[in-house]
Amino acid sequence: MNDKTCPHAEKILLIDCSGRDARIGICVGAGGDAPPQLENSQLLAVPPGRSEQIVTLLEQAMSGQEFSELAAIAVTVGPGSFTGIRVGLALAMGVAAAWDLPLFGLSWFEVGRWQIMHRPLLPPLPAQNLPFLVLVESRRHSLYRQIFTSSGDILAKADEISYDQWHDGLAAGKYLVTGTGVNLMDQNSGQKLGIMAEIPPGMIAPWPSLAAWAWQTWAWQTWHGHRQGGNLPGIAPLYIRPADVTLAPVLAPLTAPQFAAHGAKG
Repeated sequence: MNDKTCPHAEKILLIDCSGRDARIGICVGAGGDAPPQLENSQLLAVPPGRSEQIVTLLEQAMSGQEFSELAAIAVTVGPGSFTGIRVGLALAMGVAAAWDLPLFGLSWFEVGRWQIMHRPLLPPLPAQNLPFLVLVESRRHSLYRQIFTSSGDILAKADEISYDQWHDGLAAGKYLVTGTGVNLMDQNSGQKLGIMAEIPPGMIAPWPSLAAWAWQTWAWQTWHGHRQGGNLPGIAPLYIRPADVTLAPVLAPLTAPQFAAHGAKG
């Protein structure tokens, strides 16, 4: 794959189709410690069965931009909508194949973990070290949950829970909570069991803009780490529950001629 070097600014195409809304934007980083900026960010609520609208979203995000200017592509691998994850992956793989670009995956669990562990631009956490949960909206009237230790290590296998069972299986105590499902959880449902949720300052709101900021910053940090010699995460989809449909044996990316035939190169 082409590993482009740009000493001044690099652009990463970000693709997220895993949630209720699809978002595509361009993350522009100047290098060093300067925070990245999200340009041409396009947000669209995609009705079921209308995934072709994602291509229009990509065209809008790339308006005034050239694919040849991109350094890499980052795509959300989950958890979230089963179909949305596959649509986002197929689009990202097609663009990456057509333009010979590095492609890496982002997990909402890792985005939430990074927010808790690093918290740039957000108020500091309470003094005590607390385990934490990342809750992700499933679009099935439930939440996907990943539990971490205070040092950021995975404490238990990710699972799917109802809004009022976020505390299921937890030991008594206090837990920090973040993620796209924060506003959906029943925060008081664990108190009788001695389990308390604490939402850190800055995490409650408004999540769409906060998530977009965390998403782009984690993407940039991941790419910057790769520039320093680190490995890029893979793009294996992160499914917490079995699929509702039978999968094709191979999810093949579009070849460059196929993608060009669909108008990707203008």
